[in-house]
Formats: sequence, structure tokens, C-alpha cells
Amino acid sequence: MWFTMFEYKSTIIALKAAAMRWHRENPFGVVLGISMFPAAETVVTIGKKLNLPVAMLAIGCDVMFYTKRFPVFWRRLGGILEQVDLPVGVSESICKKLAETGKCKRKPLCVYLGRDSERFSPPKNKRKLRQELGWSDAFRDDWRLFMKSGKSSNFRSFFRFICRNI
Repeated sequence: MWFTMFEYKSTIIALKAAAMRWHRENPFGVVLGISMFPAAETVVTIGKKLNLPVAMLAIGCDVMFYTKRFPVFWRRLGGILEQVDLPVGVSESICKKLAETGKCKRKPLCVYLGRDSERFSPPKNKRKLRQELGWSDAFRDDWRLFMKSGKSSNFRSFFRFICRNI
């Protein structure tokens, strides 16, 4: 996790000019970051540069795991939260942890991220779905072979595989 301090700086270098250009072309009213490390530090810096409020979404491991395992992250989290206008967590336990820092400008907002389990669930008849999509029955077996081949780490190979099989 030591690398996140460098990741923050490299992310600022990569995004600051682009964010300023995007804001000039199509002004926005808030800067939102997802995950506290390193996104929050990046978003706070960009928010200050653009003179915009900053909202941060804590997603779980950024607050619940890293801060327990690495005490330096607990201190960094407090420093970040002092600069965030709207801290947001995806669960009550995350919001509670954010509040425990004593550094939030306001009470963390709890926003549950969920899904419609009726619409987004595995199909009951996978074979029928593959036929509707025009995928061969062999697609599943080809996919397993592809993943075991070691080529799966190469994005181009993955893209070619998908194109061949759809």
C-alpha cells in the first residue's frame, strides 16, 4: 500500500489539466471521487483548483480494511475528510467509521448501492440465452480454455477472443 502516495501524485499529474479543460468546455458543479485512497486526495486537489465542492464515496475496503491494517491510512483519512464537503458511504458501518474520525465537515451521507435482483440475476436457461445472443454452445468451454491458456492477461487477445465468439 506504500505506493498509493505516489499513485495520488501521478493521478494529479494525469487528470488536473483534463479536469480543467472539461470544466471549461462543460461546467460542472461538484467533483466526485470514488474510493478514499488515492482518489480522495486527487479529487480534493482538483476541487480546490476549480473552486468546486468535493464529494467522496467510500466504498468499503478503503475505510474498513486499509485504516485497520495500516495506521498511516487512518491519519490520512482524517486529513482528507477535513477537506471533503460531502462524505458519502455505501453502508451504515462505513458512514459510522467516517464519522469516528471526528474530521467530517458534516455527517456522512449513507447511500446504498444495490441492484434489482429480478432484472439482474443469472438467467434460468443459460443455453436459451446463448442462442438468443448468437453464441455457440462451445463458447463456455472456449472461454475456460482461453482463461487457462495464460493469454487472458493480454487485452488484445481477450478482445479478439470475444469478437470471434460473438
